[in-house]
Amino acid sequence: MFEESFPMFPGNERLIGLRDVLSMVPVGEFNWYVLTFDGMGKAPDNLSMEEFEAKIADSSDGYSVSWEGLLKFSDGLEQTFDCVIVGVGRNVVIDRRRVLNGDYTSCEVVIDAFDSSEWKICSQQPIARSNMI
Repeated sequence: MFEESFPMFPGNERLIGLRDVLSMVPVGEFNWYVLTFDGMGKAPDNLSMEEFEAKIADSSDGYSVSWEGLLKFSDGLEQTFDCVIVGVGRNVVIDRRRVLNGDYTSCEVVIDAFDSSEWKICSQQPIARSNMI
C-alpha cells in the first residue's frame, strides 16, 4: 500500500483542507464512506454538523457518499479536525471497527486527518504528489 503523510499547515501557513487532499487520491469506481468526522463547515443532507457527526457515530458502517457528494461536502468545509474516509471496491463490505484499528486490507483508499495537524493518505494505487505539500 502506498502512503503519504503531510501537515495540515505546511510552512506557508495555508491550511490544506479535505478538498485539497481529495485532489491527490486515485479516483476509481469506489464506494466511499465517512467513518469518523470532526470539523467545521456545512454538513451534507441539510444536517447540522453535530447531527452529521452523530449520524456517522450511530452507523455501523459510517456515512455512505458518492465521489461527487464527497467533493461537494469538502467544498463546504472550513476545517477538518479528525476524520477517517475510505474508498472501497463496489462489492466490498467494510468492517468499520477493523479499519478504525488500522486494518486497511479491504480499502482501496484511506484518508485520515489527525488532531488538526496531519493528513495521511493510504492507497492501493500511487498517490499524486501535490505542490501544496
